[in-house]
Amino acid sequence: MSIDKFRNLDYKPDENTKKDIEDLHNNGESLSKVQLKYANMKNAKLINADLSNADLTRSDFSGASLYGANLEGANLFKTNFEGANLKSSNM
Repeated sequence: MSIDKFRNLDYKPDENTKKDIEDLHNNGESLSKVQLKYANMKNAKLINADLSNADLTRSDFSGASLYGANLEGANLFKTNFEGANLKSSNM
């Protein structure tokens, strides 16, 4: 699995996006600049993830674990973080 497809401006999330992103993160990949517009990331486990400069427009991160995540410069327009753990996150 390569991070490159998620950095393509034309990337459209699908039913595998959450698992693929979690796997990349667990393998030590930076998620900086990923394009996750409208992605269903509900309950994602992304502790200490680098999501800097990512496009998370209208994505659903409800219930996600984003403890210590770096969201600096990320587009968070209408992103749903309801019930998400954002403690120690950099926004």
